[in-house]
Amino acid sequence: LERERGEAAAAVKPVLEFLPGVKETVLQDLFSFFDRLGELREDSLIAAELKNWKGYLDKKSAVPGQFTIKPVVLNSLYSIDSLLSLSDEEIVYLFDPQRSNILRSRLKDFVVSRMREGIVSNEALARIESDSVKLRREGEEKVIGKNELSTVDQVTGQSMSLTVDPEYQEISKSLFIQTLNRFIRPNIIYNWSETERLRRLAAESVRITRDEPVLEGEKIVGRGERVTQEKIERLDNLRAELEKRQLLAGETNQVKREVGIALIYLVLLFLMGLFLFFHRNDLYGKFGKLLI
Repeated sequence: LERERGEAAAAVKPVLEFLPGVKETVLQDLFSFFDRLGELREDSLIAAELKNWKGYLDKKSAVPGQFTIKPVVLNSLYSIDSLLSLSDEEIVYLFDPQRSNILRSRLKDFVVSRMREGIVSNEALARIESDSVKLRREGEEKVIGKNELSTVDQVTGQSMSLTVDPEYQEISKSLFIQTLNRFIRPNIIYNWSETERLRRLAAESVRITRDEPVLEGEKIVGRGERVTQEKIERLDNLRAELEKRQLLAGETNQVKREVGIALIYLVLLFLMGLFLFFHRNDLYGKFGKLLI
């Protein structure tokens, strides 16, 4: 019995669920980052120390190594996100309105598509031992393979094959990956408590008696004896077998009997009415009162 219950529990697939609102939060944080970059770009103190991307490239080719980002720009940038670690060249690219818009647009499209498919954490994926899972989203549920799930690391790996800015592929891809890693996060969780609940129900559904037939003359329970779960299941097995053999009428047979009796009464009343009509016509006119 324990082995069968263990097998029933193990057959239950892990339950994973989409977390509502995560995609929207990630996009909001991403857009906020670029909006604050735009505000810094409009600041007169910052603007005075910035060069546009084309101007930076021209100066770099004319006098290599002569342009450095001033502290006021660095301090302002890291006030937005202190965890960024960018080269001078990457900072110039990021502050350029045209290049920044290209980066923002490509990040938005990528984040939306990947988070629509769903991202799971490495820790949650490591806890899943079966080859398939139940994935729930907004009341719907489907079974997918474990290998169809993507982690943050895998999503980052997928981004490496993208072409972000065709004109400046290397630097745009570097910034894309760094910014993506700052904002992307899992939006699928492993619902361990729900999985355990379903496994417990599956184990409990394995009957103690396993639908074993009741033998003729077998004693199930006697007067004064304690009625255990096993005895209840034995009684259920007996009832099911009797109904199968039509020895114990179910609701359908009961309805059939009642309909049959009603038809018999109707036939008898009809025959009585015919008899009175032909042989006791004086009483036929009072037939309605006789029925009452």
